[in-house]
Amino acid sequence: MEKKVSIIIPVYNTQKYLKRCINSIIDQTYSNLEIILVNDGSTDNSLEICKEYEKIDERVFIISGENHGVSHARNMGIRKAKGEYLYFADSDDYLETDAIEKMIQGFEKADCELIIAGYNEIENEEKIVRKSWGKSKLKSDDAKKLILDENGVGGYLWNKLFKLSLIKKFEIKFDETIYVWEDVLFVMEYLDKCKYVCLIDDIVYAYCRRAGSAVEYSLYTPQLYTQLNAIEKIDTVVHLDDFTKMLLKYREVRCCLGLIRSMGIGKNIEEGQLKKIREKLNDISEKMVCNKLSTIDKISWLLVKIQPKLFIYIYCLVRKIKQKKMR
Repeated sequence: MEKKVSIIIPVYNTQKYLKRCINSIIDQTYSNLEIILVNDGSTDNSLEICKEYEKIDERVFIISGENHGVSHARNMGIRKAKGEYLYFADSDDYLETDAIEKMIQGFEKADCELIIAGYNEIENEEKIVRKSWGKSKLKSDDAKKLILDENGVGGYLWNKLFKLSLIKKFEIKFDETIYVWEDVLFVMEYLDKCKYVCLIDDIVYAYCRRAGSAVEYSLYTPQLYTQLNAIEKIDTVVHLDDFTKMLLKYREVRCCLGLIRSMGIGKNIEEGQLKKIREKLNDISEKMVCNKLSTIDKISWLLVKIQPKLFIYIYCLVRKIKQKKMR
């Protein structure tokens, strides 16, 4: 008998894309599914759409509550899930028809605790990038490097298939105080409990980039800052060898500079947060990450150390000049 796969889909005001997502899951070639739709306080027609599918497919279950964010929604889904394997999808994306089947086959062919697959990036309904990393079996410590490497597999949830028993045994859950990098933190904590990871080169998911989606940030918000909290927690609770720690620190520098740029773009400089970001940059050893940084990032880092507001001024000026040239 096919082993059951629990699929968790947080839903928040995505009525325009929701049917496409759910249909892609219902139509999977692998049929033993438990489809958990977690309505996170939607104010549009999303909940009604979920109820339509609950009526026509007995595999569909709805959890509905007030808006507490995607991490809370996923945690609710985990508590509900009863499958052997666990998969997460975003309600504005969709799966390839044989996605679950391909990932299950990966588990059957290799003794491992996590499957990582390929995906397509979609923009304006057209494929723009195909992401795949071939077939291989890795130790979990090597997989951590691939998660943190900017050219690696990423900390996304939707190109991975997890073992639910491992999540429940070690009580791995999403940190509901973190709004950015919450997925990376979850994956890294999961990897800490794994021995082996299997990469498959099959494309299983269509990640649809659109303006206004959860991952499209430009203006600074306090929620955006929480990615630094995620990085700090990874550094504290996850076992990292020296090279992986260097990758994490490199990503921390990049995040810090990105946050300061966001403050400049939005003209909303948070003095307290700016001070914290500057302190974090000062605490990171330049020797540790310097070889990974671009020349622009090195200069940016130096400017922030000397005078962060001068860096913001120069960055915004250069950005404005570039925008004028593009018109």
